[in-house]
Amino acid sequence: MTPSPTNQTNPPIILITGNMASGKSTVAQALAERLPKSVHLRGDVFRRMIINGQAEMTFDLSEAAKEQLQLRYDLGVTVAKRFVDAGFTVVYQDIIIGSTLNAQISLNPFRIIGTVLLIIGVILIQKY
Repeated sequence: MTPSPTNQTNPPIILITGNMASGKSTVAQALAERLPKSVHLRGDVFRRMIINGQAEMTFDLSEAAKEQLQLRYDLGVTVAKRFVDAGFTVVYQDIIIGSTLNAQISLNPFRIIGTVLLIIGVILIQKY
């Protein structure tokens, strides 16, 4: 039997997000290493899987880039959920900011216990 995504006994997902080069990888890895049964899920791995046809991620995203970015977020959520269902706490690291951050959190019914937003050395923590 697969646990319900909203079951409070499921391990949590901790989202680490922020600008490029803000320290997401370092913080996420350090946190995951301190948790007893944990996964450091790196959202960027899904972008790097695209060998040909990868859209450029610039400030003004093309339609193809928007679609690939949404695919990346969808894959991240799917993988995170599978790890949670297997009993792992997930430290999910990706660049999800602005209105996209709120949309991604509201679309996912499983237990995100907090979001850490890193902005060039400044840490903002929001609990849910």
